[in-house]
Amino acid sequence: MSDGVPDELPDSTVVGRLPLGKRVRRTVGWIARWGGVALMVAVVYVAVGLVPVNRGFKPTPGGVKVYLVSSAVHADLIVPLHVGNINWRDFLPDESFAGGWPAMATHMSVGWGDRGFF
Repeated sequence: MSDGVPDELPDSTVVGRLPLGKRVRRTVGWIARWGGVALMVAVVYVAVGLVPVNRGFKPTPGGVKVYLVSSAVHADLIVPLHVGNINWRDFLPDESFAGGWPAMATHMSVGWGDRGFF
């Protein structure tokens, strides 16, 4: 002992160091928290895999060409009016449009964006 300070201090009195029991509890708590998070991620992953999502889907032979047009505030999805047995004119009657469907239209555009901008 020099200058009134003992040469060795017990672990519990050393600054910045916790007693062994507290360190173990802190470590076990950390493992429990992150283990719980990992378990929840695994449960969600398995649950999502079990949800049926249009399992009977069959792609159109040759595919369907669609277009996406976008800017900083707006985006449009452009799709053909008639593909296979789907005709968008059946779902969106002439009354939906000022002047009706244009006779020569082959595609339609569905847009979304900032309504206040337009």
